[in-house]
Amino acid sequence: MSSSFSANMTEREAYVKMAVAHAKAMEANNEFAATLEKHLQDVPRSDELYEIKKVVRELKLGLKMAHDRESANAAQLAATEKLGNQVASFEARLQVVSNERKSALEQVSFLEAKVESYANKFSGDLRRATYDAKRTMADSYLDVLVSLKEK
Repeated sequence: MSSSFSANMTEREAYVKMAVAHAKAMEANNEFAATLEKHLQDVPRSDELYEIKKVVRELKLGLKMAHDRESANAAQLAATEKLGNQVASFEARLQVVSNERKSALEQVSFLEAKVESYANKFSGDLRRATYDAKRTMADSYLDVLVSLKEK
């Protein structure tokens, strides 16, 4: 009986650790989503694009770490399969984490595409503005030359 109680306590502690880690990951994901919504309200400047790319890289690293934790949780789950009913609970939890990871990867891909789109738009706008400025300068220079010829 003592062995069963000890096993249940160990399993409960493992489950609590996993639930806490998941809650922290969800909180970080929510904070990240709020930050991105704030950044994407206006067309970003190049420095904002750099920061978004930096956040995306950090998110990818976080996803890798989450994947490593997910793998560790899967190994722990395999070790507790003989505990019956709680195995089903762990498997369901693992599926939720896997689905959330997949969703986060899709969100990263979407955000990377959006960053690329903003970068292309920014580059095009800059080229147009440069062309217009050169054209205005050339027209002004031509006006000066014409006025000098007339004198």
